[in-house]
Amino acid sequence: MPWPCRLIENPFREGGPGSKDIRIGDMWFDPWKLSEDCPPAIQADLSEEYRRDWQGKRPPIIVVVPGKNKAGYRLIPIDEHYTRPGETHGWTVTGEAPNITCSPSINAVGAYHGFLQNGVLSDDVEGRTYSEVS
Repeated sequence: MPWPCRLIENPFREGGPGSKDIRIGDMWFDPWKLSEDCPPAIQADLSEEYRRDWQGKRPPIIVVVPGKNKAGYRLIPIDEHYTRPGETHGWTVTGEAPNITCSPSINAVGAYHGFLQNGVLSDDVEGRTYSEVS
C-alpha cells in the first residue's frame, strides 16, 4: 500500500503535538538545523546535495517512513548524508514538498526500503508489510 505524503508543521517544535498525530508519509521542514542554536556537528550532517541544491531556498526536510519498531515509523532526514562513516553524500531531492522525489531509494536498513517519488512513498521493495499508524 503506497503512502501519499503531506506537508505538516514540525510536530516537535515548541508547543507542537509531538508524535501523537504523525502518519507515514508526513514530512516537515526542520529550520533548526540551519539556526545558530544548532551544534556545528549536527549542521555538518547536511549533505553535499542539500548544500548545492537547496540551502538558502528551503530548510531541510524530515520524512516519516514505515518502521518495524513500537512506533511503527522512522524519521528520515532526507537532506542529510547517508549514515555510513565518512559519507558526505545524500539523496538528490527534486520537486516542492510534499510532491518531492528522492533518489536513490530510501533504505532504513531493517525497517523500510522503498522509493519516494512525486510525493508518494512506495511499498517496501523487500516485501515487508506494516500495520496502519494512526
